[in-house]
Amino acid sequence: MEWREILDSYERHLDAVERALAGRGPWPGEFSQPLVASSIPRVLVPEAQALMERTGRLAAQLREQMNVCQSVLVQSRARGETDRIVLVDVRA
Repeated sequence: MEWREILDSYERHLDAVERALAGRGPWPGEFSQPLVASSIPRVLVPEAQALMERTGRLAAQLREQMNVCQSVLVQSRARGETDRIVLVDVRA
C-alpha cells in the first residue's frame, strides 16, 4: 500500500468516526493499515498534518461525549422523593 492510499483510507475512517460521533452511523473501530517502508513524500505532508489535526478535534469531541455519558451515569444513581432511581435522558 502506498502513502496516497493510506491517507485516503484514513480520511474515510475519520469520516466514519465523525458520522458515529454525530449518531449517524456505527463506530468504525480502530484504523489499521500495513506499514509503509518508505518515508511519506513531502508533497503529502500538508495533507497528513491536516488529517492529524482533524484527528485531534475528533478525539476532543469524543472525550466531551464520554464526559457527558459519565455525568449521566452519576446522575442516574440519584434517587427521587419516592426512592426510585431517576433516569436522565441527555443527548450530547
